[in-house]
Amino acid sequence: MLQVSRVAVQFNITCSADKFYGIFRKNMGLLVQLFPEYVKGYKFVKGNEFGNGAVVIWNYDLGSPATMKGRHDSNDATRTITLTVLGGDVLDKYKSFVAKLQVDPGVTKWSIEFEKISPNTPNPNEFL
Repeated sequence: MLQVSRVAVQFNITCSADKFYGIFRKNMGLLVQLFPEYVKGYKFVKGNEFGNGAVVIWNYDLGSPATMKGRHDSNDATRTITLTVLGGDVLDKYKSFVAKLQVDPGVTKWSIEFEKISPNTPNPNEFL
């Protein structure tokens, strides 16, 4: 039985934590415009904005075209956004996949908790 693993990075930010968090919390769709080489588009399956419980299908390309269906959740008090993957190409390699963004004053932390399908599956560093 494989275990849940975690990869993470953090970056310093110069704007306020609330402003940085707000960009992702309220305007996540801007990722298509900011990173068009990687994020190709999205479609709401449940809900019509990036709020708690919204389910979104993302089209992306990290070397080859792929899709990911995920549930978005956020906690404004801790400035945390969580994407729990429910379906799509990423689950071909991972039994579970949860990406998290947490914003604190001066720093943003990105992490992924995942469970590999096999021991030979690489860590999902390309998603960070």
